[in-house]
Amino acid sequence: MRAAPPDQARATTRRAFLGGALVLVCAAPLGASVAGASCAEDGAEPGRPARIGPWEIPPGTTLSPERYALLCALLDALVPCDESSPGATEAHAAWYVDQFLGAFRCDPPRIFAGGPYSGRHGGRHDFVELQPLTRVEAIRWRTFIEGSQGIPEREWAGPVARQGPR
Repeated sequence: MRAAPPDQARATTRRAFLGGALVLVCAAPLGASVAGASCAEDGAEPGRPARIGPWEIPPGTTLSPERYALLCALLDALVPCDESSPGATEAHAAWYVDQFLGAFRCDPPRIFAGGPYSGRHGGRHDFVELQPLTRVEAIRWRTFIEGSQGIPEREWAGPVARQGPR
């Protein structure tokens, strides 16, 4: 297979790739959690969002406001915006990560969305409903997010450090 000449090749920059990937990954789960699809926010504080520096911290976050602002700063540094693609702030990447870390605050957990229809072309919108986890899936995801915490069924391969909020 022959490569296209440089003037005809369409170069994809790192920024464009990461920005597009971020929008694709975060858009669907964010839509469901912003709509409040199937989970009441435990510990959600009513009222206006707080601000730390340039970042807005929405009510109902899993992380503390300081850690949420730190996550926003980190994601902004990794995926900045430019004139052709949104950055991490515009894609609400910090909200997506925060809600994933608090996935087990509701039942069923915010891990797997339903399906098979998205409702984009009319009809049912099944991705709003969250799917329950099997016992093994719940152990695996809880271990990944919360760590093994000395629980024997989570330490079958050794202790696991906590990934989620502290």
